[in-house]
Amino acid sequence: MTGWIQTSLGELCVITMGQSPPSNTYNTEKNGLPFFQGKAEFSDLYPVPHKWCSKPQKIANENDILISVRAPVGDVNFANQHCCIGRGLAAIKYNRCPKFIFYFLKHSKNELDKLSTGTTFKAISKQTILNYSLFIPSLNEQNEIVSKIEELLSELDNGVESLKKAREQLKTYRQAVLKHAFEGKLTREWREQQIQAGNPPESAEKLLARIKKERKTQYQKQVESWQRACEQAKKDGSKKPAKPKKPKDLPPLTVKALAELPELPEGWGWVTLEMILSDTLIGIVKNLSEQNEMGIGVPYVKMNNISKFGTMDYSSLAYVTIHEDEKNKYSLKANDILFNTRNSYELVGKTGIIKKVTSYTVFNNNLMRMRFFVQVNPIMIWYQINSPQFQKELERKKKATTNICALYGKDIFPMKIKLTNLLEQNELVSEIETRLSVCDKLEQTIEDSLKKAEALRQSILKKAFEGELTKEWREAHPELISGENSAENLLARIQAEKARLAGEEKKRRSGKAGKK
Repeated sequence: MTGWIQTSLGELCVITMGQSPPSNTYNTEKNGLPFFQGKAEFSDLYPVPHKWCSKPQKIANENDILISVRAPVGDVNFANQHCCIGRGLAAIKYNRCPKFIFYFLKHSKNELDKLSTGTTFKAISKQTILNYSLFIPSLNEQNEIVSKIEELLSELDNGVESLKKAREQLKTYRQAVLKHAFEGKLTREWREQQIQAGNPPESAEKLLARIKKERKTQYQKQVESWQRACEQAKKDGSKKPAKPKKPKDLPPLTVKALAELPELPEGWGWVTLEMILSDTLIGIVKNLSEQNEMGIGVPYVKMNNISKFGTMDYSSLAYVTIHEDEKNKYSLKANDILFNTRNSYELVGKTGIIKKVTSYTVFNNNLMRMRFFVQVNPIMIWYQINSPQFQKELERKKKATTNICALYGKDIFPMKIKLTNLLEQNELVSEIETRLSVCDKLEQTIEDSLKKAEALRQSILKKAFEGELTKEWREAHPELISGENSAENLLARIQAEKARLAGEEKKRRSGKAGKK
């Protein structure tokens, strides 16, 4: 590429890493600067503020590029105003042609992600950003490249926008189906038919009584198993296992609590999630260094294996080596629900269901495995967790500190669930899936089209930063890429300016220190 030179982001730009201010300085009353914590606030171009900060620690200026530095790594937006940035972001300042660096970072997202490190959540350091290598042309060619990119992406973006609009319409339809389902509207006719046939459905109260009995039986079996294990430990001279914890009594919801909840169809009842759970477990911790993609060990399910539709996607699996007792403890089976308890704000609460397991599979420690008593259809619960009513309540419970958010058992287990008899649960699932089956296929078609569009976008960006889009332009305008206009001269001016500003900052700090 004639006239291009190799440099680094650190030589070209000013990098400011975010820092989380004290949580008592956050507010939603627009007091202070808009506060951005991570990718959760990003849109296609500019972040959308949900919180403000009265005492910001680190600030980004208008036209700075904001880059997500903690999982997910590499996404970018432009700051369209003076703002506060938390530790999930960094601000990159390049005053000459900001869009050139913006599009370069979009092109480099996957490579930056590969450079991220971390055991629980991957992140990139300031040094990684400073050292990241790139080739730059003259400033004139940078502007020409941006113009070419935006010309080529304009039509593509229009198509993507139409696909996203269609996806939102399907999402609205899906939410409407689930809303009607858990208002009892989809099974109203079924209930009427059962009554007319002389088979009135069992009430939720009777079902709950049988679940309580089943819980006691389950505990008795656990105690008997523990006693046998203790006897064996005595013979072996080994340590006794811990005694199973007796399940606590779960009283029904109070009259006051029920009065605050919506009215339910005849025979339905309100319960808490913990009343119908037979078992919950947080997954096993395996650091990135312990994971592989070569199929060595057993599949290790993580949040990214839960698709946007809540089904399991095994196309990109990690594998881990585990002990036999761990394999038994953390294995997954059909109808297990996986609830994402800890991640970035938008991903916490994402819930998947295991429809089929063909081999031993274990799960990550950011996921909670939920199992239910036999009187409860887990698929019905999974749909209910994904219903707009339940998700709205989840939003209120999310506890975000920086860009990492968490929901714990104490938050989730008391949440209210609508319960009906098992026959109606099964009918409800059938009615939902009849309506959503076509929706699922359309959504998958849209997702496939969006992936193809992204592949085309990356192809355009690749050609741009390999100089292919501006090859003819360079040949036609040699005077605009040489001499005073050369990339070498541009970099020299940038470095001289950075040195001058660093000297002024050092002098300013020395002056402050002298006054003290």
